[in-house]
Amino acid sequence: MATNRTRRSRGAIEAAGTPAADQDAPPARSAVVQEAPAPGTLPDAAAFADPAVIAGDGAAGAPDGDPTSPLLATAPAAVNPDAGQAATPDPDAAAAPDPESPAAAPVIRVGVRHGDLGYAHYPVLVGHYLGDTIVSAERVLDQRLNGALSERMQLGLYPGRPGTHALFFSAGPRGRPAGALVVGLGQVGDLAPGLLETVVRDTLIDYALRISRWPDGRFGPADTVRSAGVSCLLVGSGAGGMTVTDSVKAILRGALAAADRLREAGLGSRVVIDHLEFLEIYHDLAIAAARALDGALMDAAVAARVDWPRRVIEAGEGGQRRIRCEEAPDWWQRLEIIQEGAGQDGGEALRFIASTDRARAEVTLAAGQLRLADSFIAHASRSDAANTEAAKTLFEMLLPSRLRELAPRQGALVLLVDETSARFPWELLEDRWSDSGRPPAVGAGMVRQLKTPRYRPHPGHATEPRAFVVGNPNLTDWDAFGDLPGARDEANLVIGLLRANDYQVRDCIDEEADAILSGLHKDAWRILHLAGHGVHEFPVSVAAPAACPACGQAAAARAQRRSGMVIGRETFLTPGDVEQMRWVPELVFINCCHLGKTQGSVPPRYNELAANLAVQFIGMGVKAVIAAGWAVNDQASLSFAECFYTRLLAGEFFGEAVREAREQVWRRFPDVNTWGAYQCYGDPAFRLRIQPVESVPAVRRPYHDPAELVADLQNLIQGIRMQVRAGRDDAAATAARRADIERLVAAIPDTETEVWLARADLAAALGLAWGETRDYAQAVTWLERALQAETGDCALRVLGLCNDFRVRLVGEHWQALRNEPADGPREDRRTALVEQIEASIDELTLVCRRAATVERLSALGNAWRYRAWLHNEWAARRAALVKMEGYLAQALAKSAAPSPRYFPLWAAVKLLTRDPSRIEDWQAGLPDDLHAMIQQAVARHAAEPSFNNAVAVADNETALLLTQSEPHPATAPRIIDLYRAAVGGGASPREIATMLEYLDFLIALGEGLPAPVRRALGEIRAAL
Repeated sequence: MATNRTRRSRGAIEAAGTPAADQDAPPARSAVVQEAPAPGTLPDAAAFADPAVIAGDGAAGAPDGDPTSPLLATAPAAVNPDAGQAATPDPDAAAAPDPESPAAAPVIRVGVRHGDLGYAHYPVLVGHYLGDTIVSAERVLDQRLNGALSERMQLGLYPGRPGTHALFFSAGPRGRPAGALVVGLGQVGDLAPGLLETVVRDTLIDYALRISRWPDGRFGPADTVRSAGVSCLLVGSGAGGMTVTDSVKAILRGALAAADRLREAGLGSRVVIDHLEFLEIYHDLAIAAARALDGALMDAAVAARVDWPRRVIEAGEGGQRRIRCEEAPDWWQRLEIIQEGAGQDGGEALRFIASTDRARAEVTLAAGQLRLADSFIAHASRSDAANTEAAKTLFEMLLPSRLRELAPRQGALVLLVDETSARFPWELLEDRWSDSGRPPAVGAGMVRQLKTPRYRPHPGHATEPRAFVVGNPNLTDWDAFGDLPGARDEANLVIGLLRANDYQVRDCIDEEADAILSGLHKDAWRILHLAGHGVHEFPVSVAAPAACPACGQAAAARAQRRSGMVIGRETFLTPGDVEQMRWVPELVFINCCHLGKTQGSVPPRYNELAANLAVQFIGMGVKAVIAAGWAVNDQASLSFAECFYTRLLAGEFFGEAVREAREQVWRRFPDVNTWGAYQCYGDPAFRLRIQPVESVPAVRRPYHDPAELVADLQNLIQGIRMQVRAGRDDAAATAARRADIERLVAAIPDTETEVWLARADLAAALGLAWGETRDYAQAVTWLERALQAETGDCALRVLGLCNDFRVRLVGEHWQALRNEPADGPREDRRTALVEQIEASIDELTLVCRRAATVERLSALGNAWRYRAWLHNEWAARRAALVKMEGYLAQALAKSAAPSPRYFPLWAAVKLLTRDPSRIEDWQAGLPDDLHAMIQQAVARHAAEPSFNNAVAVADNETALLLTQSEPHPATAPRIIDLYRAAVGGGASPREIATMLEYLDFLIALGEGLPAPVRRALGEIRAAL
């Protein structure tokens, strides 16, 4: 029966033949629709997004309206992601050893894929360094997993220390990617292949156990051997210091060790680690991974356990290419600075441990230099006046030569300091030989992290948005300290910003010490802001102790010294007082260095006070601490606080908020050094809001060659295609991507703009980028310019795409026009649109006569679809639909294998143009052929995850809906879920528009469909 049905559909396609008016077009070849596979060999459509899913039954004759039709039965299946089609039982397959046999050594099938992790086959294994930021691949995973990684980091449970890991899974079986396996890598520079192997082994064992105990059938039925496949990034390579080869080998060894442990524990009959793919977004690194894997398989012991059948790089979705190699701009370089004995002379020295250039650089300074540096520090921080000479001298004295050489790079920097090296004003340093003239702390981010063995193991943090702000405590009864109007103004500014962002604020401005101490412990504060006088080792008079009762001699008076914020007469808010707080704030801002009247002949050591307070707060578990290292200018400090809080409250990362605040002060107040006074401790990725936000894009440096811009545009196109649809944020996300295009173009040197934009390759890249954002007018303009350019190369496909975008633009105009009154002006505009469509049809027909491809023939069929839509009379509309069906038939016939991507539109147009008075042979077999197409689309998506393969499942299901007279009530919701799952993996505005245009076409031209079918179509469209 299946064979006969296939022949009927083949005959229907052949009968469509070449459209009558285009006898010179390429002859149609027969399209073979594959026979419906036997039950138990293909994945279930309800879980098509998971490569380890169950299989479905494609048998014909399902009752009309069956909600589970066509795929219901669940049986174990092995979908081979390397083969491009559903796997069939193979006695010689790599995974043939019986898992019950003690001697059987598990074999892992491996591969290398160049693509985006959004369409990874399996949960993605990624590494995280201690104290690092959720950036790059982790950020993408966090966005796709609804902020799960950020939430765990906010709770302090995120892996970072060596040997730690965390497992995350998508909310449903259709999620892309299916999950994330985050492994802790320790400090940057400390990772070694052995450590990576161990943490990968332990993580995969835990992951496999979770799979074996999964409560539902997401990873296969409970009574079968479940697959614990994993997609691995090149963990530890790049900035981590390991080579790609070391990373690949360590991950392989870890996976093999995990497989052995599972077998030894008798779990081989429940779960097996049988697939491992190395996933890399950049083509050059994917090639490096393939070469590393090839080298690893030269080891006979590894080769006996690992099967790499294809031995080539597989093309995934969203892969990018680059013509220059540079570190990701959002990665913060680590530089450890510790003070220790220099050795023979017993003096002190600074030791720098940097992970720059993928190597460790250790440099010590002589003791005499440090003593001399202290005098320069005292001179530079004596006032708020800018002293660039002192800052530049300290730069030369404190930094070793290697780090001075790297300074022009001005990358974001995290300083890992101890309690003694923290006293140095690293933020103030300036490079005398800098080309930009910008200090390193201004040109790039610079934050600190403290190395301390003393810490509160389980700090409790506040979760509600509450803040405690202290400004200018009342010291009128103590003439040692004067009034600080600048502190009062700063506190009022911060209070206003916090309240404007829905924070509950307890303010203590000009308050007594009792009120301040009471307020400190009154509630759980998320933010603590202190502005006032500060002292370090301030002498405090103590009452003389009583005379000795035995001899009558008076005891010697003992002087006491206090450090902290002055909150009353001889009353201080010390680190010890803060230590008593039950709830630890997340952010503490200490500005106890305002300019004001301070009595005493000894200059206050503000830098030591800042270090002392920061150490105590960090030991408590505060996530971010800002402390001023010396007296700051009042107006400059207001500017810093306003910019910092504005950015942080808007959701910006701590490190970037600090950088922007410093830069603003440096620009607005060039005569003061306040920009360098703030010592900022914490994770650069800390933020007050958990919700993911888009960072402000970094300013681009000018391009040096048009090839750079072309490559960036091509990568941007892939990024747009991987964009996760966020519902209400769609318009904003599309606008941001269009702004990205403008930003890239703006980086062309002014002298080269006209010449570069006249190049065919650059104009074509711009046109394609605009097209992906669904700005078809811009796309057509640039592609036309590319076709007419005198310089540069332009592919022939640009001609077809230009016409395709022009047709889509006409469709958008008609969609808006058809709702207007049917008067003379509307008809004139409709006629103009018809002329544009026909011009594109003529051009596409000419191209297809010369060099027909599946893509060009389908584009020509799509043009005839819009031509049909623009007709007013049914006869003319039907004639255009017949043309459309003919070209789609040619596209299907030209495909190397039956295409689930183009079949549903062909089937739909056949149904829309059928003669309702009679039933043709092809109609009887069409439902079963659509079942077969659905199963092929499911299998293709399992083997090659992509938006096109995913949406093909939903499109064929929708076409199947058209064959029914009374759809089951569950049919429309199921199709809606399939479309949403397809979009959830990532899709550009153009791809989403294509999906919706298919539904709009069926609704607009489906007047003859049964009313229940039309209602179901309307329900599906409304939900999307």
